[in-house]
Amino acid sequence: MPQQTLTLFRPPFSNFQPSSVGFHILTIVLSFCS
Repeated sequence: MPQQTLTLFRPPFSNFQPSSVGFHILTIVLSFCS
């Protein structure tokens, strides 16, 4: 599970700044929902 979280926190568009943490959280939630 920790490995998956690390992968989710390292998206292709790593150019995004830490301020887009909300987006990462949404991605994680969507992954868990699906």
